[in-house]
Amino acid sequence: MRWFIGVVIVAILAVVAWFWYPRLVPQESESPLMALPSSTWAVAQVTAQNQAIIQDSNQLLQDLLPEHIIAPMLTLTVENAAWIFLYDDAGQSAWGIITDHELVDQELRNALPNQRKSNNNFIYQQSESSSIVDLPKALTDALEVFEPNVLSVALKPRSTFAHLLNNTSKTLRESIMAQFNNDDWMGIELKEDQNVFRAYGIEQRLENNETTAVGSSSSNLMEYLPSKSGAAMIQAGDSLATALVYCPYQIQETANDRNLFVFVEHQGSTAPAFNAVQEYQGIPVGIEALPQVAMALEPSWKDEAFTARLSQHVWVYGASFESISDLIEDYLADDRLTLSPHFSPLEGFVSDAEFTLFMRPDLLIGSENYVIEEPIKSPINTLIYQTFEELPQQQFHAISALHHKEIKDVAPVAWTLRLDTTLAAGPWAFRNHYTGEAELLVQDHKHQLYLINHEGRTLWKKQLETPINDHPVTIDAFSNKKLQLVLTTAHKLYFIDRNGNDVKGFPVKLSKGSSAAPLCVKYSTKGDYRFITNNGKELVNVDPEGNNVKGWKKPGMNNELAAPLNYCNFNGKDYLIAQTKGDMVYVFDRAGKKRGKDFATDSNIVSLIFKKGTSFDSSTLLGYDHDGNIYTYSLSGKLKQENLLPLGDQVGVVFSNNQDHQIVTVKNDRVVSLDDKKDVGLDYLMPEAMEPTMSWMQANKTWIGLNALESSNYYILDLEGRLLDKMPLEGKGTPLLIDLDDNGSSECVIANGKGLLQAYKLAD
Repeated sequence: MRWFIGVVIVAILAVVAWFWYPRLVPQESESPLMALPSSTWAVAQVTAQNQAIIQDSNQLLQDLLPEHIIAPMLTLTVENAAWIFLYDDAGQSAWGIITDHELVDQELRNALPNQRKSNNNFIYQQSESSSIVDLPKALTDALEVFEPNVLSVALKPRSTFAHLLNNTSKTLRESIMAQFNNDDWMGIELKEDQNVFRAYGIEQRLENNETTAVGSSSSNLMEYLPSKSGAAMIQAGDSLATALVYCPYQIQETANDRNLFVFVEHQGSTAPAFNAVQEYQGIPVGIEALPQVAMALEPSWKDEAFTARLSQHVWVYGASFESISDLIEDYLADDRLTLSPHFSPLEGFVSDAEFTLFMRPDLLIGSENYVIEEPIKSPINTLIYQTFEELPQQQFHAISALHHKEIKDVAPVAWTLRLDTTLAAGPWAFRNHYTGEAELLVQDHKHQLYLINHEGRTLWKKQLETPINDHPVTIDAFSNKKLQLVLTTAHKLYFIDRNGNDVKGFPVKLSKGSSAAPLCVKYSTKGDYRFITNNGKELVNVDPEGNNVKGWKKPGMNNELAAPLNYCNFNGKDYLIAQTKGDMVYVFDRAGKKRGKDFATDSNIVSLIFKKGTSFDSSTLLGYDHDGNIYTYSLSGKLKQENLLPLGDQVGVVFSNNQDHQIVTVKNDRVVSLDDKKDVGLDYLMPEAMEPTMSWMQANKTWIGLNALESSNYYILDLEGRLLDKMPLEGKGTPLLIDLDDNGSSECVIANGKGLLQAYKLAD
């Protein structure tokens, strides 16, 4: 039996009493416990009441008790009372029943072939045992520790662990058994409520714990453990607290204890000097040996460990810089155990104990012999075992288990902001030029523009008459390190300072209508900005005072703009590239005169993006249609068309400068990327069908964002072949990836379609 189940089953045997026995039956003059075998190590009193509950497949008992016990027990019918007991049979666990009447169920009798009668009691056992034990006072005391109407359960802890943990790691088994001072009987109190099981016991000690003084300070190390922790052992002493943690960051490579971490908390007001050799995302990192502290095992890297100082008093040690980096990223993203849905249902039952053992079985998938030798299949989501000593000569033991819970491990939310109505556009990044803090902009369906600070607080709102075209542009128009916004709506060009006020001379009216964001261009370092957009079918050029730029020709086009202008300069010549809704491309100089020949593009193209080359001739416009055709236009109008992706209709495509993933496509639930040689770099199946739209999430990472087709799920996929942790997010549209708290870890800001804007902390 696997060790973590063993820890639970110590108490689970007694669930029978809780399920089937609402109150103790008055003791007869001669207790049936007088007939117990001398090697008995666990007893539980049961009745047949509420037997239907035990047959519920969602109950923990049915999944954890051995099949050879639970199957016949489901047929047990008891008129008055019975005792189930576990005892030692030549080093193996055996079981039996004592009743005050003869069992009639043949299957149950066959499971317990050794049968005898003692006074008025019938004893049924798996094996022969003639030795009986005099009823010890300690056993009766243990059975009366708690209110007698609640339960009747007792066990010998050391003997129990000896039987249930015999296949586990020796160091782990010894660490658990060391928490028990003796092997006398201990009473257990059990509770079960909404997938949460709890067991409490009190051990009477002969003397106080020599290593931990009564009332000594406990540890807060659990607050620092990553949510990916599969197992952790925390021990608190007088000056140091330590946590030995298994966290499977390196799934493929587990040699050299790479998934093992040691957290050390220096208790008291001072901590030794930390010798940092570098930093990772603002956290100092060094290399040194593990401190001389008592631990269940010593990692192979103990003499030369990478260490990071997470706070003034808490350090963490690991096998490599890569593993420490993974842990730091989770720490900065608040991706911590105490915020995990695997932990939060048990939070109210967990104390700052002197000894804590945490297990999350679904993550114990490695072959590390210090944890477990084989993968585990278990109904337990989380198990926590704790011991603490608050009263002299009394040791408290507590087991808390979360079981049969369908857990959706979502990204933690940094903040939530309710808008006046649903989101219409954005979010877009901005920055406070006074503090350097990240900020963002959004527009709602009332056409209000919001500036929001990094904590999710609205700094100001500005009422606009219509939606923003495309996106706002951030500039330092006056070269004084103060930032402003330039944007267009259907009939106005806005120039707004960071306080939400219009700059003098703005807004500029565009009577014939604007359809694209402005191009804000500065032709030289000492020159002034130019704001260029369309007013109907002609282009207008405005300076930062709101005046029309002299010498501008106001060039005409066949239709209004389909996208913002693109600008480039080659060999001292300026080029302005315009795409219209009439499927035409125009190229102008800085005065608005045409450069080269206009050309038409295929009307089936979804959109064209400008890809700047090393020269005018090598620069291109890239587009695609929903049939998977790729279009490449030179700026002189020469077309190259390829059907690289014969996936049928409704294909979404994005382009990038990443050589390994130059073209990325999505159709239904399939994402495919092609490298610069048009070979497949990724072929990935998503959990559900996606909309045929994608967006690059971050230029320096191969992350793309996708909206689910039939749900409000948003996914971020790393093109290296995996979804980011804790996907999907709740939201729709194009989110913003931004480091709101400037700690090197990104947040993802996205709206949920119900008027809420949420900032999720990403674990990657």
